Amino acid sequence: MYNFYSIQSSKYFFGWQISTGPEARQINGPATPLQIKNFTLSQHLQEIHARVTSMILRLPIVASDILSPALRTIYGIACDSVTPLFQAMLDHLEACILQIHDQNFGTLSMDAAIDFDNNASPYMEELQKSILHFRTEFLSRLLPSSGAISTGAETICTRLVRSMASWVLIFFIRHASLVRPLSESGKLRMARDMAELELAVGQNLFPVEQLGAPYQAL
Repeated sequence: MYNFYSIQSSKYFFGWQISTGPEARQINGPATPLQIKNFTLSQHLQEIHARVTSMILRLPIVASDILSPALRTIYGIACDSVTPLFQAMLDHLEACILQIHDQNFGTLSMDAAIDFDNNASPYMEELQKSILHFRTEFLSRLLPSSGAISTGAETICTRLVRSMASWVLIFFIRHASLVRPLSESGKLRMARDMAELELAVGQNLFPVEQLGAPYQAL
């Protein structure tokens, strides 16, 4: 049995140190060795947490009371191992969406709108590429399988991905609603961007139809 009382710090577990520096938060390149170590640590700790939680359900209440603080610590370390990466990605996606205010949706000609009908706006293309890169380089290592999300398996990463997907939709809706002026051709371009966002989020982060209110608002 694991010795839960050997945990001395929220940054260490069995001699493994969580990487919390800039490298742990980088999202532009491939996953680094330190990031992969964080991912592995988080996954191992989640497995320990799940197994021991299942075990203590069959133990006396006093045993549960003794083990619960250690289990919370384990879960906290597992979260700390991956949360900075997700926060960095969310900050980047917000920055992409904020570029919507630099676009011209007011005086766009119909010819230009037709061109955009086949292509997303530059800010949306950047957001799409970023989400695809995040899926390919990071989520592919963090999520057990492509079906794990849709089957409802709840892990730290599926929870973080769901929260990210919901917030990206909400953040886009809030800022898209502020765009002025908005011509008829600009509305067509905005609708195209909205469709591209839905596709990018649904294919690479989380099924949008399972997000509830954020998806309905979109």
